Order: sequence, then C-alpha cells, then structure tokens
Amino acid sequence: MTTRGLGTSLDHTPEDGSSLIKPRGRALVLSPEDGPSLNQSTFWFHHLAKERQSRTEIKALRTGGAPDSPPVLLDTPAGRNQGSTLLRDFYSGDSATGLFAARPVSQPAQAELLVALEKSLTPEAAATAEGSSSDGSIPITELEAALRSMPRGKAPGLDGIPYEFYQPFWPLVGGELTAVLQDAFTSPASPALPPSMLQGRIILLYKGKGADRASPASYRPITLLNTDYKLAARTVASRLGPVLNQVVDPTQTGFLPKRWVGDNVLAHLKEISYLQDTQQPGVIVFLDFEKAFDRLDRAWIEQCMAAVGFGADAQRWVRILHTGTTARVAFNGWHTDAFPVSSGVFQGSPLSPPLFVLATQPMAAHARRRAQQQAFQPIRLPSGDPAPIMYQHADDTSIHAQSPSDAQVILDTTVDLHCAATGSKLQRSKSQGLGLGSFSHLEGPDAATGVTFVAQDASVKHLGVPLSRQPEAAATALYSAILRKVEIRIARWSGFRLSLLGRAYVAKQLLDSMVTYHATFIPVPSQLEKRLCTALHTFVAANRPVLGGTSARLYPGKDTCFHAVKDGGIALVDLRAQILALQAKVVSRLLKPEQLAWKAFFDFWLYRRTAWQTAQEPSPAAHHPAHLAAREIPSLLGF
Repeated sequence: MTTRGLGTSLDHTPEDGSSLIKPRGRALVLSPEDGPSLNQSTFWFHHLAKERQSRTEIKALRTGGAPDSPPVLLDTPAGRNQGSTLLRDFYSGDSATGLFAARPVSQPAQAELLVALEKSLTPEAAATAEGSSSDGSIPITELEAALRSMPRGKAPGLDGIPYEFYQPFWPLVGGELTAVLQDAFTSPASPALPPSMLQGRIILLYKGKGADRASPASYRPITLLNTDYKLAARTVASRLGPVLNQVVDPTQTGFLPKRWVGDNVLAHLKEISYLQDTQQPGVIVFLDFEKAFDRLDRAWIEQCMAAVGFGADAQRWVRILHTGTTARVAFNGWHTDAFPVSSGVFQGSPLSPPLFVLATQPMAAHARRRAQQQAFQPIRLPSGDPAPIMYQHADDTSIHAQSPSDAQVILDTTVDLHCAATGSKLQRSKSQGLGLGSFSHLEGPDAATGVTFVAQDASVKHLGVPLSRQPEAAATALYSAILRKVEIRIARWSGFRLSLLGRAYVAKQLLDSMVTYHATFIPVPSQLEKRLCTALHTFVAANRPVLGGTSARLYPGKDTCFHAVKDGGIALVDLRAQILALQAKVVSRLLKPEQLAWKAFFDFWLYRRTAWQTAQEPSPAAHHPAHLAAREIPSLLGF
C-alpha cells in the first residue's frame, strides 16, 4: 500500500477534529478516536512514502546481460555514476545495442506487407485527419480542446509544469504554444520543435513475475512528457484516432473508439469452448514481442499512413513529433545524461496508441491474405467459413490455426516478415501455445514452432483472463486467488479504522473492482461469490476480516445499505447485481450489428442449448440470438 498507489493525501483538518483522507478524489472521515492522530499523520504518510520508495528503488544493476554478470551497487556516488552509464547505454539511440536505436529493416518485407493491406480511408476521413484548418496546421482551438480532454493529476515531464498550470494560464500561453507549433510546421527545412519540448523523462516500472531486479530488461520504460508536447500529440491523435476504424480490423480491440477488450476475450473463450465440444482441430499461439512499442521503426509508421490514405500534412505532424526526441532515465532520485530516442513510440504519448495499432495492421492483413492463398488452414467457424487468424489488443497478439504446422507457417512467414519490416522481435521461447480439440494432447516444447504448449491442466493468461481447456477448474482457481487477495487487503485496511462510509467506499473502489472485470466473462462459482460478499460485508459492518468463520451482519440490512447516502443507505456496492449487469452487457452485444466471430460460436452454443426444446430441426430464424437471448439469459449468466 503506497501513498501514490492509493492516490491518498492528507488535505486538512475539519472543524470537528476528524482527519480527512481523499483516495482518488473522494473523502473518507477518520474520527479522532479511531484513526491516526494529527501528531501521527506525518509519520504515517512518511511510512507510506518510504514503503513506496523501497519497492521502486533499484539497488543494483548488472554490467552484462548474463544473469551471473557482476552487479554494480547503486548506494555510492561511484556506483550511481556507473549505473547511470549502464542505463544510458541500455536505452540510448546512439548505442549500438540501445533499445531506442534505429535498426536495419527490410524494404522488400515492408513492400510485401503493405501490398496486403485491403482497406483505405475515404476522402472524407482523410480530410478529417488533416484537421480543421485548411493548411493542416494546428489552430489554438484544437489545442484548447486537447487541453480540456487531458486527464488531471498526471505527473509532468522534465519541465515540471503540469496540466493544472496550463488550464488557468491558457489565455497567456496558448498563443505562444500555437506559434511554436506553427513555426515547426511551416519551416522549409527539416521540421523541428525546441529540444526542451522533445525531451522525456523515463521512469522504470518493474515487471514483476520474478524477473531479475538487477537487469534493465526487467523494467518497462514509461516516458513522462512535457505537457506542451502532450498537447500537440493529443491534438494529432484526436485527428487520426476516429478514422482508424476504417482501416484497422475489428480483431484489434485496443485504443480505438468503440472497440471493446471484451470482444477479444470472448472470441478466445467461445472458440476454445467450441473446439473442445466438437473436437475440431485448432491451436492458439500467444505471441510475446520484446519491447514492442520501443523497437518500432518510425519510418514504417509513415509508410503505413501513406498506404492507407493519410495525407501529407498528417504524416508531417507525426514526423515533427518524432524528430529530435531525447530522454533521460530517472532512477533512485537521479537522472542519466540525455540520449537520443531514434525508434519506437513513447509509452506515455497520447499519439502512440493509434500509431502502434496502425503499424501492426499490415501483419494481420498479410496473415489473412496467406490464408486466402491456402498457405495454411485456419480454424473454421460452425458455418465452415474461416475464423479470424489473428487477434490483437495493442501488442497482445494471438494467432489461430488448425494445427501446429499451420501455426508454424504463420510464424515463419507473416510474423517474421513483420519483425524484418518493423524492427520488432518475437520471443518464441516466451510465447505460449494452447492445443484444442483434436490437438488437446499437445504440451511441452514444440520443435516446429519453437513455442511451448501448456500442460493439460494449465491455463494461459490472456488480457488478464485465464484460458483453459478445463474452464470450471480455471474459474475456481482464479476466484480463489482473488478471494485471498481481497482478504489480505481487508486485513490491511482494517488497521486504519475508517468510518462506515469510508469502509463502504474502500469496498467499492479497492475490493469489488478486483472481481468485476473477470466476472464479466467468467461466472463466479456460487460458493466463492458468497464468500466474497461475506468478506466485503463483514469489513464494512465491523471493520475486520472474517475471523474463524465468524462474519458480521450489516445494519440496518444490506438492502438498505445498497441505497445511496441521500436515500438512507451507505452506497455499498451490490456485488451480485453488479456482476449480472456486466454480464448482461455481453448479451446486449449479441443484438448489435457488428459481425464478430465469437457471436457465431455463441450462436452454435445457443442452438445446441435450445434444440432439445423442439421436436424437429429448428429453423435458423427461430433460433437467431436476437430471439433466444432473452430466454437463455439466466443460464448464460450462471443462474
């Protein structure tokens, strides 16, 4: 538990003497006799800050890539200087092996991928991407709209000037920023923004999962950018993002308007269920790309933009925001020297997500084209039509084929071609395979693909959801682990003796949220759901965990507690009702017009589920999901 992680701050002392804590903008009241005293509060927050520091501090860095290479301790001035050099060399664009160095790419590979693109922007969409001005420049009105849309409370870049500064002083600084951008856009020479505007501050987030803390590769680099740069990037992103739906496949569910990660998750769950039930052949390979955002070739991005119909002005703005970029790495309160960033898209820039999904679209189009050329066999839908070959959510990519040999063709041609064209790197040894249907017996390393297939009773975590050939066992393991985490959090929060309303808020924001995402797709076993509700209600009612099987009852009753405060309740979340509402969203999507593969698998399941109710073969119209969804909602939602 950390001050930053929980978004808490001690603001002031109310007139009644109680302490006021604001987690994520909402107030929790601690009565003087229950919570830390005012004299203790400084110590308390200092303790939280020290705990955060101990979890983010890098104590040592290895001088080489091997696990047994000698570490450099960073607790002395000499060690910090050496560590700074190690980090700079690891990331720098002017280092031969630096993460942000420009890499050689294959022009023939780029040409082959671009030829596979099937979609292009309409003239109206291309004009929209050029912006509201006639010459493609960024007017102050678009910058102001970007300013209003920016999230609050975000860490600033190296200049230390946050969004909250720009908002009140916009009448003074807005015109100046517009002029700077106009100068860069109209410059007849190579476009360039001021160097200070183009420099980012990289913070390192430990990946976890037992990774070597002394290896720079075990950290995810997130770039904190100056607000002026982010305003320009957000403006360009607001031009490009809405029109990308025309050229990016619906199987890419990341970052674009009206895309939902649930469609990706449901596609995998329903496909696995269908193949297991029918014993049709199929394999899914979950790809692991190393530093996918950071290795992407920047010239490739502009080639993709041109190939789908973006105009010269849109491409020029992307070039302006990528030309001359530099960064410093922050570690343990220090910074490395600045170094060039010559590849990749900043993880922290509003423009990076739409550019990344566009740059990976040719890979999906090429795989589909190869299937049409019968280079391999895709998985088949119940109708016999080919199922999607590739699903993407940003860089989380999975390929779907009938057999390991078919998956090998996709890896050896399409995926390797993508790596050659873009500078990406596929880690086959870290990728995972899942054999399904008649290939359910597959497990262990596969020599042909270089991928390890998971064991029979194991699962693959995809977008946070466990995918398994044994869904009931996977669901039990998932929610048992979540219950343990909830109980641990309750034990920690019980020590702070929050007010009743405060505990209800914590139950909603920090505990209930641990369950709801997974429960949207995977029903919670009834016994575990009951235990989760009991744990939450006991914490709210008695400020303690369930001890020795002894729970506590809510007063005056949970039905009343579920009401809003203005209606006499405490705004306690109704976990059961919330889960059902989220699952109902899945049902509602069946009635939407999008043609998604998971709907075909669900239609097949629904047909088999209800066919017994008729004495003869039912007609397709009578058993269309639109007619049957309402009747099958109870069984679908786990009643």
